[in-house]
Amino acid sequence: MSDNVWLPNDWQVHGAQRRVLLAFVSAPAGVMTFDQVIEAARSGARGDSVAPLARRHIRQLNTKLGHLGVTITSRWGEGYEMPAASREIIRNAIQQRLAA
Repeated sequence: MSDNVWLPNDWQVHGAQRRVLLAFVSAPAGVMTFDQVIEAARSGARGDSVAPLARRHIRQLNTKLGHLGVTITSRWGEGYEMPAASREIIRNAIQQRLAA
């Protein structure tokens, strides 16, 4: 998904959280490995020091968007998943924002 996508301002999702959110919407079946989350958040930076950062972004996105019905869950041994219903909520919000 393009970096030029407009998200609703009231979501307060910016920077690395925005990159992670859009990566989930674009990911096949909404599934991303831990390394893919880190890559989206840090534009390719790697290492142990960024692992807590990825978990923090997931937690903050769940907090900020949970009231909309958006969830990101962990998948043991794989990484994280944003269910299809959550991806659809994001896509619909983007479409509404573009139509405004």
